[in-house]
Amino acid sequence: MANNQNEDRSIYVNFDPSAPEVTEFRRIFTRVARRAQEEKLRTILFTSSEQGEGKTTSASLFAIVACQYHGLRTCLVDADLHRPRIGEMFEVPREPGLAEILKDNYSIETTLKPSRYENLKILTAGGKHPFPSELLLPDRLATTFGKLKLLFDVIVVDAPPLLPVSDSAVLSREVDGVVLVVRAGRTQKDVAVRAKRILDDVGSNVIGVVVNNMEDVLPYYYGHSYYQDSYHAEEGDEPKRPRSEQTKGRRDGGSDSPRPTPRTRAAGSSG
Repeated sequence: MANNQNEDRSIYVNFDPSAPEVTEFRRIFTRVARRAQEEKLRTILFTSSEQGEGKTTSASLFAIVACQYHGLRTCLVDADLHRPRIGEMFEVPREPGLAEILKDNYSIETTLKPSRYENLKILTAGGKHPFPSELLLPDRLATTFGKLKLLFDVIVVDAPPLLPVSDSAVLSREVDGVVLVVRAGRTQKDVAVRAKRILDDVGSNVIGVVVNNMEDVLPYYYGHSYYQDSYHAEEGDEPKRPRSEQTKGRRDGGSDSPRPTPRTRAAGSSG
């Protein structure tokens, strides 16, 4: 689906069950689910180094796959209190939401909003706050996620980018696993490495990386312009280098060519 300024931001308009990116996220979910059996991963946070790398779309697709294809009771949480987009994408009111829960003004049950997908509930960001990061107190976050685990099988969290604000570093300590989203042809290697180190420094459980390409960085492969991959990040690993560099290595006959994985096109605008 073309990604232009006039495009409807609704996930219902942009989601195509037969699209390649949905197939890729089904594969990604299968990998995460396999690892979840050993590590009991129920709360998964999606973040990125900087804005515009696709974290919101990735979190949304992951949540839809969880409820649609696996029948899991799923909650999609918009924890980006600075630039929330989940409410707009799923056509639900922004308020009340997470901000009100963290301020002890509302219960989780009264803030959850239905979606058009069976078994998927939305917890929006809530009202604007002059200092959003001040709401992310560890004890309140732990209580909130603890209650969500009583209500849902899977909780998917869309968090802010790591470099502009500290929110994701704080949130990552309260979830079971973190997925880092990077954008091929845009995210610089040193930026991705810095983001990964921020997560490592706070003891986050980084379970993988999604490489997202929306600008025809690799148009020759399957004719699609959106690439996603997931790998298990072991201790000491760094995010894969930009695909543009890896592509050069393949064309030059380099020995570090990655294993071919289908590239798919974007579903909606990136987060």
